[in-house]
Amino acid sequence: MAKRRSSSDSGRVIGILAIDPGVTTGIDCGWWDLSCSAKQSVSEWSGTNTELCEPLLDQAHIICGMWGDLYEEASGRDCYLVAESYVQRPTNHFGTEDALAPVMLMGMVLGYLRAVEDMSVVIWQTPALAKSYATNVRLREWGSWIRGSDHRRDARRHALAFRSRASA
Repeated sequence: MAKRRSSSDSGRVIGILAIDPGVTTGIDCGWWDLSCSAKQSVSEWSGTNTELCEPLLDQAHIICGMWGDLYEEASGRDCYLVAESYVQRPTNHFGTEDALAPVMLMGMVLGYLRAVEDMSVVIWQTPALAKSYATNVRLREWGSWIRGSDHRRDARRHALAFRSRASA
């Protein structure tokens, strides 16, 4: 794969693969317009928002495939992999394998990307950054509320938070 590409004629649309990693992983992968409001960008968004529950190695394979597909579609537009950074807390059930699932999954994904990709496209965000920007109220206002899955919703929060930072 080539390094991140950009082109002056590609407008202000970027590809974002946002990941809320874990045993159950939220994914938000698509194209975001930076030249309009968040609400309008949500209405024009094209992509997929899903949840992965497969074993971690299978999740890593799926995520890397999604990254490859997004990058292939790029046609000169920038693409970013935005991942929730992991912070160990006492409430993370320290000592269980599930507590380290986000670290293991992102390690597998980054191992693949390091071999083939420019690592400057990887963006880490804290859960607090995503949740303070894309609050429940804002998600509803923007028409981006995803019913049911906190993981899918948190992946969307990360995509929207990065979209906001990239458009500034």
